[in-house]
Amino acid sequence: MSNCHPVEGWKIGPSGPNETRLDLFNPDVTAWIGFVGLPPSWQGTFVERYGQSVTSTNLTRMTLGYVNGNALAIPVDILSNTPACSDQRGYLGDYDAMLLTGFQGTAGVYMRFYTNSNAGCTLRWEFVGQQQHVGSVQYQY
Repeated sequence: MSNCHPVEGWKIGPSGPNETRLDLFNPDVTAWIGFVGLPPSWQGTFVERYGQSVTSTNLTRMTLGYVNGNALAIPVDILSNTPACSDQRGYLGDYDAMLLTGFQGTAGVYMRFYTNSNAGCTLRWEFVGQQQHVGSVQYQY
């Protein structure tokens, strides 16, 4: 996209005092244009990890919007401390996506897929971590 530019109010940083996000990865954005009685909605999600942990991640969502003409997005954790099994480089996989699955009233219902290691982390090689599985979480906004 030749016209792409950062939106200042949609930048991500620490969500609380003394918190430092180490990595933000696997971003996804889904947009709904709106229809009669169903308002438009832009949702962004990403995976993050704090500190030096390579075995635990959070899945976070944001409504990308504007308030009084100013870009605004507040990150909200959907899942916290999800077990993840990285390879020895720290790579945690990229088996994820997000989509709008329907509506409940006027709220959009979204499904986000993510990589998890709920079955445990049995082996970490240079380029592969075991066990990696794909999970999903549904939320509405």
